[in-house]
Amino acid sequence: MGDFSLLRDTLSKKKNEKQTAFWTILSLIDSLLRGFGQVVFANNPISGMLIIGALGLTVTGVAIAGVATGVLGLLISVLIGGSPEHIENGLTVYNPLLIGAVTYSIFPTQYGNWDSFAILITLVSAIASVYLARSFANGKYPCITWPFNILQIMILLILMEQANDHPTNYLEKNTTELIQNKSTIINNNPDWGLVFRGILTSASQVFAVDNVAVGSTIYLAILIYSPVTAAFSFTGAFIGTISALGLGVPYDTIYSGLWGYNSLLTCSSLGGIFMVLNSQSIPLTFIAGVFTVFLQYIIYQFFIRIQLAVLTVPFVTTVWLFMGLRESEDNTFLYPVISTFPEDIRFNFFHHNQFSLDLASSNSVDENYGKSSISVFPDTKQ
Repeated sequence: MGDFSLLRDTLSKKKNEKQTAFWTILSLIDSLLRGFGQVVFANNPISGMLIIGALGLTVTGVAIAGVATGVLGLLISVLIGGSPEHIENGLTVYNPLLIGAVTYSIFPTQYGNWDSFAILITLVSAIASVYLARSFANGKYPCITWPFNILQIMILLILMEQANDHPTNYLEKNTTELIQNKSTIINNNPDWGLVFRGILTSASQVFAVDNVAVGSTIYLAILIYSPVTAAFSFTGAFIGTISALGLGVPYDTIYSGLWGYNSLLTCSSLGGIFMVLNSQSIPLTFIAGVFTVFLQYIIYQFFIRIQLAVLTVPFVTTVWLFMGLRESEDNTFLYPVISTFPEDIRFNFFHHNQFSLDLASSNSVDENYGKSSISVFPDTKQ
């Protein structure tokens, strides 16, 4: 189905022509749904609807918190005159909605209880994420979830301090538990059924939720958007989960999907969305997936000492490091001409490339008859 551009363009046209509240509200709903899908790079309102439905039926509070902060972020982006293209595609929604969903999911169980201050700082952070995303948009690379990571870490540190936690005591407790868990790992073999469960729940852990039904529904939502993205997402989760077994981390963290979601996001983003698929970018994507797991393992060793979740820091760091390859002059790693969905991106790029070659060949014959033909390569940067 791709990005369902027909619906988006129709709503945009009707909104601009009619200029009534009805079409404006419908367009905003479409943007909100796309924002939920954009969390896993599925720019499709049906995908977003499936994800909201799965969260709502299993972890209702997470869905409500995500919708609330997502709507808040969407309205703020409209009020500050954000890019219409970004708004229509849900790009101003996914960072604030993640702040609401993830804070609701992990804060009460690990950092304290909800109170008016916790709610206030979550809402303020959701608003701030819109401004940060707009600031990052002026850079060379897409901001992806950097605003979410920066603000979520700030939220957790502030709320942890407010709850009067003591990181030293936490470190002593978790060091003992980690030693015990590793001892158990040495003496026991992994349960491969639960390992497969970890691959499925890697998708739900993007929202900090450990649920097989939610994870399976998210894979379905990605499949509706793009079979290629779904394949790379599942492969990324597989790479992360299997690599974690080799790193000797506690099995329960593998079974819950905590070691697969970052590599899932890395592979789904580099596998045809941020780079055109070719014989070079495909193996690069898998290498980046493995790199993400190793980076997560290193970050985890530091973050556990201050009682912080790694969030999607390994994913965004890896993507930014590898996206520099698009700047190479030999055009080995290609930047998409038009950002839609992987299948369409690949078709459009090579169609544009062939058209440019044909045009150059025609001009060469007309203007330089008898001379060598000219090879023309399109500018792959936007």
